[in-house]
Amino acid sequence: MAALGLGVDLRVLGRIGGRVTLAVVLSLIILIAISLGLIRLLGIA
Repeated sequence: MAALGLGVDLRVLGRIGGRVTLAVVLSLIILIAISLGLIRLLGIA
């Protein structure tokens, strides 16, 4: 994300609330799980 010029301001995260932060964290965890699953499934390593 940093390579795309997208930064994260922690003060803004504190202001927008826990539900949005939770949604972002859960989506990242799901994306990582899907990626790792595909790597294992396809035998890429």
